Amino acid sequence: KILDTVYRAFEQIDVDHDQILTREELDHFSKNVSEKEERSALVWLLSNYRLLEHANLSEGTRITDRAAAGLSRKDLLEAGCVFRGLKHVQENFELVSEISPDGELQVTAASIHRYLEKKKERLSLRERVSLKHLAHYIARITRRDLEHDGLNFDALVHLGPEDIWGETD
Repeated sequence: KILDTVYRAFEQIDVDHDQILTREELDHFSKNVSEKEERSALVWLLSNYRLLEHANLSEGTRITDRAAAGLSRKDLLEAGCVFRGLKHVQENFELVSEISPDGELQVTAASIHRYLEKKKERLSLRERVSLKHLAHYIARITRRDLEHDGLNFDALVHLGPEDIWGETD
């Protein structure tokens, strides 16, 4: 809900109209907001700004690739989806998780995909989309971490993006 509030006010916050929200723009805008809900959303975003900026939630836009560092509309949209997916996983952890090789419960892109297949009729469109975004993000993180360690993601994981995304709703 917090990110939705900021997303709706994007045009007002982005004073230079470069489609990127900087910390300075958010800070300036937050000082002039009187509505309590909007102000608390901006305060939350400012306190988590660096984390969101470097999370690379929207695929294909690394911070070093941008002319200016900041958060795009797509970053906010993706963050909202991933956070909603995380909330759903937290509330349904036993149903979404699987047992890892070391005996611990874990949530993976594959376990989310299996959960979606089992529960798709009971989940709202928003829940399905959020869980798909979360699964995609987990798969990207896993790929990046494995490749950083010199391992071949595709040889270790037999779940491709088409398995995660499936058909579009």
